Amino acid sequence: FLFEPTPNLARARQIFQIWIRPLEPPTAHFGLRLALYELDRLIKTGLSEDEFQRTRSFLGAYVNLLTKAKQAELGYAIDSLYYGIPSSYNQYLKDGLSKLTRDDVNRAIRKHLQTSNMRMVMVASGCQELSKRLLAGAASPMQYNAAKPEDILREDKIVETWKIPLQDANVRITPVEKVFE
Repeated sequence: FLFEPTPNLARARQIFQIWIRPLEPPTAHFGLRLALYELDRLIKTGLSEDEFQRTRSFLGAYVNLLTKAKQAELGYAIDSLYYGIPSSYNQYLKDGLSKLTRDDVNRAIRKHLQTSNMRMVMVASGCQELSKRLLAGAASPMQYNAAKPEDILREDKIVETWKIPLQDANVRITPVEKVFE
């Protein structure tokens, strides 16, 4: 529910997450495949120069929102002391972004991201049926309410059978009543 890292929460390692917006049950299977497809594509091809420049530009401006409140500014100042970085957290991030290259980012992507050993969490109704479809590996064609460009439809044909690295022994369905126990 947060768009920024919480200050004063020391991390031993970083986390990488992909969040998929809520989907209707008929499209959940395809949505998961599409997320995995995009992650695999990112690992294989990395960011283009245009994607890198747009992302760096966005982050350079967005970093100012991290300390929009005095409480957050003080929290990040404490974090800076803990991590041994300069006390102006915003400037530290902006300086780092200015030195960052596309090759640096793509090298880090290839080194740290993978799809073979990850955790997936889905919140859904009809979990038994969804888990059966996911484990069966059956195609999950996407159906639209309106016409789509041919390039999207071509890509969808690839995505609808994209491999989901899922094993029956690792699937666990937790009833909503037990989630917070």
